[in-house]
Amino acid sequence: NGLFATYQRTHTVYELMIHDIDQAIWYAAGRVKKVYAAGRSVSGTQTPEILWAQLQFDNGAIAVLHSNWMTPDAAGIAINDYTEVITENGVIHFDTSLAGVQVWTGTGRTTTDVSIHHKQNGRIIGALVEQLGYVSQCILQQRNPDFISFEDAIHGVEVADAIVKSAQSGQEITL
Repeated sequence: NGLFATYQRTHTVYELMIHDIDQAIWYAAGRVKKVYAAGRSVSGTQTPEILWAQLQFDNGAIAVLHSNWMTPDAAGIAINDYTEVITENGVIHFDTSLAGVQVWTGTGRTTTDVSIHHKQNGRIIGALVEQLGYVSQCILQQRNPDFISFEDAIHGVEVADAIVKSAQSGQEITL
């Protein structure tokens, strides 16, 4: 929560939740049609330290997102992300506190280590470094990314704007 002093200049949806929005759009493979959000400021600032959002997609998928600046600094957790994708065929469970992805299906469980931010032998390694390297290579090679389109990124910003409006008004926003 110590980083909130620096990042409160930007609404929580644009600093923290935007990554979750991108991920939800990618997993759902659709467009968000309705947004409902709620946020709370514990310290009295304009930017909420706690933010929840529910996204309803045009294809029937639903995403529930939560971001907050409340993890105590003393916990020593730089990034705490948790994702669970529930489908007809199984569940994908990703939790950075466990440093892995777990896929649970009718045929068993698969676990892969994909640490987000880890220091090993004096170097930062993990999924975040890989992601930044991938984007850098796309820019250097002047090619479009394979995993997310420019249109998806623009839609993510539209969804973020709707989350801000919904959290401020207490109303569901239709896109």
